[in-house]
Amino acid sequence: MAKKKKKELYNPPSRTKTKELLLKTSFVTTDTEGAIEKLRKEIFPAIKFETGEKNDKAWEDYQKYSTMVLSESENESRFNLISTFSDTLQPLIRKLTTDIEKEYNCTTSLEKSLVGTIVNAYARILDNSRRLNAELECKNITSNRNKYISNLSVQVDRANRQFLNSILALKQLKAPAVKMNIKADTAFVAQNQQVNQKENNESK
Repeated sequence: MAKKKKKELYNPPSRTKTKELLLKTSFVTTDTEGAIEKLRKEIFPAIKFETGEKNDKAWEDYQKYSTMVLSESENESRFNLISTFSDTLQPLIRKLTTDIEKEYNCTTSLEKSLVGTIVNAYARILDNSRRLNAELECKNITSNRNKYISNLSVQVDRANRQFLNSILALKQLKAPAVKMNIKADTAFVAQNQQVNQKENNESK
């Protein structure tokens, strides 16, 4: 009679291994370099932009992988920022971002992220101001509408503060560092002056 195979107990991975597995399978850590290669070699040729032929599967893949690449390159594409606003504000966001980056010579990730915060706040000022002005023109005032108007006013003020604070942060970041050059002799003289004054006070 054949022996029964002993059932192997499942050993769960360690906490560190669990985190590694999660990061490898998460959408946000998807290989964007592989996505670019897939777009270049497979999806673009299948779409056939020149002939205008429609390939539903290719377009579906295009949206999936292009979103992945554009989202990772947010500081260059502004994909996520632009997509949160209406069509009327999107051209402004792209233009203003480019202008500010050029004006302040923004090259690092931190500088470009701050530019995104500035433009985001400015776009919200415009968007909420438009909504607020439309409500103020309405003659039918209700309790709920008053609450909505009050909330819009708060949002406009908040966006204004964020806009100004982000501009200040960018200016401070781009300001040249102040060099401090303190000579040892000066510090020594100041120290002697303090000691002499202390002795004079004690002698009185």
